[in-house]
Amino acid sequence: MEERFASVRGRTEDRKWFARAVLAFIDDHVDVHHVRLAFDGVPEALAESDEAIAELFGDPQEWVDEQVRQWRAMGIDAFQSQVLPVRDLVLGGFASASVLSVISCIEGSDRFPVAIAAMPLLISWIIVGCLGIYQRVIRTRPMTAAVLSCAVLVTIGACATAGYAWLIQQIPMAQVAMWLIMLPAAVLYAFATWIIGRLWPPESEVSGLSADDLFADDEAWLSDLAGALRSRGDISTRRVRQICTDARQYAAQSESKLVDEFGPAEVYAQRFPRSSHKELRYVWLYGAIVLVDIAYVTAIWLRYMGHGAFSNSFNVALLAANIASLVSAIVQWRRQRSRQLQKDHN
Repeated sequence: MEERFASVRGRTEDRKWFARAVLAFIDDHVDVHHVRLAFDGVPEALAESDEAIAELFGDPQEWVDEQVRQWRAMGIDAFQSQVLPVRDLVLGGFASASVLSVISCIEGSDRFPVAIAAMPLLISWIIVGCLGIYQRVIRTRPMTAAVLSCAVLVTIGACATAGYAWLIQQIPMAQVAMWLIMLPAAVLYAFATWIIGRLWPPESEVSGLSADDLFADDEAWLSDLAGALRSRGDISTRRVRQICTDARQYAAQSESKLVDEFGPAEVYAQRFPRSSHKELRYVWLYGAIVLVDIAYVTAIWLRYMGHGAFSNSFNVALLAANIASLVSAIVQWRRQRSRQLQKDHN
């Protein structure tokens, strides 16, 4: 699709506009099918006009916001599930381990115990484990509980990884150059990713109402609604409670089942716009707490338990990951703040 955009008029600005719009759709967790639907007719409109794409369609972020707003207002389920299945988490763990192994090859000819080849996998499991736990806890518990669960996992994982690094240094074993350890490990982890992906089929997606949807009572429906709203990540806890309270009051007045009035909870949860930047400030605070925790346990590990293992390239990679996470949170906050200020101005 990007090549089609670029080939219509051959303008760099068209390609950049398209790339920014796609990133905005990804940020809103829009599925691929609806992303394609949103772009239907856009290349044709460009071909018939000499105007700049920004003059025709406006700012790409605002254009995407309007598409998402319309889908939510009409109750269209255009959004991907934000709970990754176990299969994807496992594949992500092995794929991440392969990448970390390649990064570690930069250590070059420094000699390390061969058992250090398992270190990238252990660290990758901590990363994907945090993601999996967060996505599952947030569906049944407030943001605070989900973040604290991740912090506990990171702390335990970092201590376990540090203990493993210490243990392999106490056990007599062959020591060889880092790249001779990590290069085969990267190939092995990549092969494991491929073979698991082939042998473990993805979960089939079933659209429409399920039996659970049809026969769920109102409390179960409200629980699903609260979980779906929290999973979005852009709705404050206060608004989640308010939305659920309003739905419960409506059901009491209408004397009908909530699923009959509003449809599946997952679909209904997508109808609500994002919370303002003021309501989301605690979300970023919790994110900062997690980053501080990660930095703290990483510093302890590197200072007392590293003993040279992963002391250069790997440490730089960990630091870069923490910095990237912090920058991402800041960018998201500024973007949300900019949107809200523009809405207030209008």
